[in-house]
Amino acid sequence: MGKPDIFEVLKKEHRKVQDLISQIKDRQPGEMRQEIFRDLDEDLKAHSKAEERLIYPILLSAPEKEGRVFGFSAEEEHKIVENILNEMEENSVESDEWNGLFHVLSESVHQHIDEEESKGFVLLRKMCDKDRRAELADEFVSLKDSLLKEDASDSSRKEPRTRDYRITPQ
Repeated sequence: MGKPDIFEVLKKEHRKVQDLISQIKDRQPGEMRQEIFRDLDEDLKAHSKAEERLIYPILLSAPEKEGRVFGFSAEEEHKIVENILNEMEENSVESDEWNGLFHVLSESVHQHIDEEESKGFVLLRKMCDKDRRAELADEFVSLKDSLLKEDASDSSRKEPRTRDYRITPQ
C-alpha cells in the first residue's frame, strides 16, 4: 500500500471530528463533556487552519469559477465555526446557550464535511496529480501537528490530548 493522499487524511480527520461530536452528544452534563469539547475545539481549529493554509489556496487559484467559489465559501464556513467555538468556550457545557451553540456547530460541521467530500475533493482532484496529493497529505499532517503543539504550549493544559472518552459497558 502506498502513501496516503490528502483525501484519505482529510476523511480520517473528518471521521475523528464526527466521533468527538457524537461522544459529546452521547454524554450527560458532567460526564467529561468539557474535556471532550476541549479536544474537539483544539482539533477543529488546527484542522481548519491547516486546510486554509494548504488546501484552500489551491482551490482559490482554480481556473474554473466553481473551484474559487467553493474555496471562498469553505473559508467563510470555517470563520463561522471558529466564532461558534469561541462562544462555546465562554459558556458552561451545562448551559442552555452552550447546548444551543453545540447543536448549530454540529449541523454546520456535518454540512461542511459533506460538501467538502462531495464537491471540494472533486475540484481538488482536478488540480492535483497523485504525487501532489501525497505531498499535501504529509504537509497537512505536519502542519496540523505543529499547530496543536503551539496551542498546547500556549495553554495551561497539562494532560495529554486526544484521549478516548467512549464509555465502556461494565
